Formats: sequence, C-alpha cells, structure tokens
Amino acid sequence: MKKVLIVDDEKMFLRTLCEGLSIHGKNYDFKIVTANNGRQAIDILNSTEIDLVITDLRMPEIDGFKLIAYISSKFKDLPVMVMTAYGSYNIEMEIRDKGILHYIEKPIDFEDLLKKILSELKAERRGRVKGMNLATFLQIIGMEKISYTLTVTRGKDFGNLYIKDGELIHAETKNKKGMEAAMDIITWDGVTIDLIDNCNFKGNTINMALENILLQAYKTKDELENRKKKLNKRKNEKQINLVDSEKINEIINFINSNYNSSIKSLNIFSLLDKKIITGWNINNELCGIYGDIVNNLDNILDECGFPDIDKYFLIRFRNDHLIYIFPLGDIACLIQINDINVPLGFIIEMFTSKLSNTNLKKDYQ
Repeated sequence: MKKVLIVDDEKMFLRTLCEGLSIHGKNYDFKIVTANNGRQAIDILNSTEIDLVITDLRMPEIDGFKLIAYISSKFKDLPVMVMTAYGSYNIEMEIRDKGILHYIEKPIDFEDLLKKILSELKAERRGRVKGMNLATFLQIIGMEKISYTLTVTRGKDFGNLYIKDGELIHAETKNKKGMEAAMDIITWDGVTIDLIDNCNFKGNTINMALENILLQAYKTKDELENRKKKLNKRKNEKQINLVDSEKINEIINFINSNYNSSIKSLNIFSLLDKKIITGWNINNELCGIYGDIVNNLDNILDECGFPDIDKYFLIRFRNDHLIYIFPLGDIACLIQINDINVPLGFIIEMFTSKLSNTNLKKDYQ
C-alpha cells in the first residue's frame, strides 16, 4: 500500500484532513502518515518508504522550505506538494507541462486535493520529472514572500540566490553576477539546495519580478534545447557535403579576375561549427555571426511549420554593401559585396549551378 506523508503544525486542520482522506484512502489503496513539523517529517522519511509528501510551509523547528530542500537532496524522485495561500496561474501553466509543479491553494478544496493525490500516486516514475526542482522551489518562496539566501550546487558548479520578501534581488556564480547568473542557476537540473534564513545581500542588481524571471529562464532553456536538437539531428543524419575544390577554385579565380574591386571576401564554411573550409580574403568572425543567423532563421521557420532555407538570401546595408549567403546542407557560401552594381544574379547562378551538384556521401567516422 502506498503512503502519503502530510506535514502541518495545525493539529486540528491535520486531523480533519487525514480523517477525510483516510476514508477515501481505503477505496484507493493509500495510507496517510502525519508529521507536525519538518523535523518529524525527516525522521519518518528516513525510517519509512513514502510515495508522496504534502507539506505546509510555515512551521516551527524545520519549516516547509527546509524540508523541501532536504527532500530534493536526499530523495530526488519523491514527489512533493505544498499547501499555500498564493498561486500563480501563468507560472503554473508554464512549468506544469514539465511535471514539476505541485501546489495546493488554501483554503483546501478536498475534491481537488484527492484528485491530485490519486493522479500523483498513479503516475509512472519512468520518463517523468519527479520531486521539486529549483524553479518550483523559488516560485513557492515568491508566493510566500519569504527572505532567504540559497546556495545551489550542481556537481562542481555552485551559485547563490538572494531573495528578499519573495523577490530575487541578486545572484552570483563563479563567473557571473546579477541577472545573467540568475538565468543560469535557475535552469540547472539535479541540484542540492542549502538555505540560510534571511537575505544577507545589500542592494539590488535584479529589477524583474521573480515570476517573469522564471518564465524567461525556461523560455531561454527551451530555445537552447531546440537548437541542440536541430544540430544533433543534422549530425545524426550522418551526411556531409564534400566541397569540390576544383569547382570552388574555378569560381574563386573567376571572381578574383573579374570582380576583385567589387567583392571584398568569399567564404565557404560549415554551418555546424562555423569553421572555414575554403575561400578568398576569408573572414572568420563574419562567418560565425551569419552562421548563427542562418541557424536561428532555420529554427524559427521550423517552429512556424515552414521548410528550412534551401536557396539563398541577401542582406543590404545602408552603404549599399551586400551580404549574400547561400546555404547548401551543412555548408554555406558567404560573399561580402562592396558594389551594388556587381552582376549578382550571374554570380548566384554560378554558385547554384556549381555547388548544387556537390555530391553527398555517408560519413562513417
């Protein structure tokens, strides 16, 4: 039989809750275990196998925040729900999809509580994020408007978050400070959290509501993960473009002979790592910048349901200089053009006809 641990220092409230749940628990095969504070709860966790923890936050001795921090460190797969008077619909919807947000608003809706308990107990652990991660923990602190200093550790990485009256005012890691550090720390997985009562940082380097920081951090994390998936997809296809050096040299020599004053540089580079393959008057920095532009445009088009860029595009500047980029699979050609009167159509057609016939072969390395 599965066990649900409920932690609350209000004995009358706890008794009423337990009596109601115990009646239903017989029908749904779960048992209620109780504790009046975090210290009792920790003793129970270390001596009894528990399947779900439901805890209040404001309690004597060891409060709910310290109990959650302990669980996240010692019982990483154990799901936790908190009872709070403050909820936030936006952040709940943003994070709930990841399976990591569990809170019950006071006053308690008994039917809602029972539904959440049954849902959690029936959920399979495989393939699902359990327990409570750092973002959820911070959200709850924000709801309760508590002041804490958090030391967050992930392997060899560590950082500090300074929270005053429920708002994040400063963050720091070994190499970063302020908002940059906060955005980094918040998205760490598999962390250990240590708490110090009160916020011991004076000043304010972050001027954004905690809820907005959490939303922005997860948005940024999702964007980075999408980019990685796309790059991995390209690599896993195990195909590379073999640049025909004879054809490339033919194009370069022709351009150098006829349009030397109009074209500043010609660069053939990899979209995967931005490394130059060949070229004339090559510009590594420019290829890195516009390689990112191509990849980001591909990501945006992919998210909107459009196909990837498979032809070319031009960027025209106010001084009439042009950047021409022609993606071809995992490589791209970038040309810097100084004279808008250069026969660009002819050059594009030349690249299209020469490079489009580049052979593909399997990369078995």
